[in-house]
Amino acid sequence: MIVFRKIFILCLLSLCWMGVQCQSPKSVIRIDYTTLTRGYQKQIVLTHDSVTLHVEGREENKDVKRALTKAEWTSLVSALKNVKLAEIPNLPSPSMKRAYDGARHSTITLTTKDQKTLAHAFDNEDAHAKLQPLMKAILKIEEATAH
Repeated sequence: MIVFRKIFILCLLSLCWMGVQCQSPKSVIRIDYTTLTRGYQKQIVLTHDSVTLHVEGREENKDVKRALTKAEWTSLVSALKNVKLAEIPNLPSPSMKRAYDGARHSTITLTTKDQKTLAHAFDNEDAHAKLQPLMKAILKIEEATAH
């Protein structure tokens, strides 16, 4: 009976550790940022080794793909260090202007190693305060990619 308890506790601790592991920013394998309004759409897809920028609009159309440096990917993952991944879908948007066409509709979507997707919707580039460091890192990479 004692052996059974020890095995049960060990299994329980392993499951807890795996749950924490899955919640780690290091489990993120892809980051998507999309922003759109009538007649304009921009999508940035970031993985550990590449960045793809797609812009479609009335006056601007652009498709750019380049290698993402290890330092750039590290900056993205580091920007998530104070965020519990599981809480991302529940973070409130600072404003809702997009509901009446007062702002672009934007979304950050994270994909984890186990293929879970976690998304946060917001106006323009005004993500929840916990995701602002990530938003700034994405925009910095976009600027380096677009030029």
